Amino acid sequence: MEIEVSIIIPSYNRYPQNMLTLYSLQNQTFDPSKMEVILIDDGSTDETFQIPNKFHPPFTFKYFKCENNMGRSKARNIGIEKANGKIIVFLDAEMIVNPDFVQNHYQYHQINKKLVLTGALGYHSLFSFIFPQFNKEELNRIARFVQGDRVFLKRFRTYSKTKRPIQMIFKEDIDTLRFQKLSYFSQSSLDQKTISLFGEELTGFQLPWIAFLTGNVSLRKELLQTAGHFDETFIGWGFEDWELGYRLYKCGATFSYKQNVASYHQEHPVTNHHNWQASLKNFYLFQQKHKDIDVLVIAFILMGQYDRLEIHEILKEYKRLEKEYPDKFFDFKDSILSLLKAASKLLVEEKPLENLFVAADNHHRKKHAQSDRNAVHSLGEFNKLVNAFDFLICL
Repeated sequence: MEIEVSIIIPSYNRYPQNMLTLYSLQNQTFDPSKMEVILIDDGSTDETFQIPNKFHPPFTFKYFKCENNMGRSKARNIGIEKANGKIIVFLDAEMIVNPDFVQNHYQYHQINKKLVLTGALGYHSLFSFIFPQFNKEELNRIARFVQGDRVFLKRFRTYSKTKRPIQMIFKEDIDTLRFQKLSYFSQSSLDQKTISLFGEELTGFQLPWIAFLTGNVSLRKELLQTAGHFDETFIGWGFEDWELGYRLYKCGATFSYKQNVASYHQEHPVTNHHNWQASLKNFYLFQQKHKDIDVLVIAFILMGQYDRLEIHEILKEYKRLEKEYPDKFFDFKDSILSLLKAASKLLVEEKPLENLFVAADNHHRKKHAQSDRNAVHSLGEFNKLVNAFDFLICL
């Protein structure tokens, strides 16, 4: 049978959580002869290498071992190159899914061929293991979940006695969907508000491409061929997914979130691989590659000044100003771009955020920019944009 869906899972030291993820993919309602799962073992030093000998699913299963840790972009690109499906689903190694997960992803792409579909703007937190690093709130939550379930209660009591990591979920719990008892739906207030304002189709949202979150996202392979694969110059954690999402956006892709493709994230202790400085370097690389206001405004988030919804309003006003006054306020508009670039550079260099006009080598235009600012402010229609400019020049 022709492969319709390829599921690409990069994995680095996620055994046995990745095994549980694979078990859940084994129970899909989607025709197994039309799907394949590609596991990229990105230089793991745990027992992931044993999976090919243990796992024999009804669908095509491909396992590729990288001798060294190649990173998120390279690992996913290997998966793309090996994929035969018309539709690509990127899934993190610790994501368990419901039986209709693949079918639902597939069905939406039959309606819209330029769709990028994410289930990652809301997810189920699942306690497949109990770790000593869990806090009191997490342990109390698990204690409530196991009440009335003899098997789960016994496993929880074993942890309480030993204080050692305990596996709570096994294959039979996934086969019977009992694993759901140890989960709860989790969605940030910001994601809730974004969906409330713009709907699941993110209609009118100025930054829809930030929904390209590779923990759980799907698209047609032909879209990837148009936009290109992941940029392997991004090293470490952060922004390699948004950068590809932005390229997809510029190629005309539409973005949507659906709760019925949400996955179950197996909770685990947070490791230090989410390195803030590496993330800053990747953002700086991102905005060097795309010198657009759409990307540059993300610097406001990194500075801790605005959230994504506030940035949406700033970006909306900037674009309206450009459209309605294409031949005016050049110094004001250009200064916003140059000041954001300068702020990004100072962040990655770990220097104080101050004297941005000097850092941007643009101090000679400061008076003209401020004069433009006053003229824009007098229009009374671009207050959020003016306030953002004022924040930058006051640093």
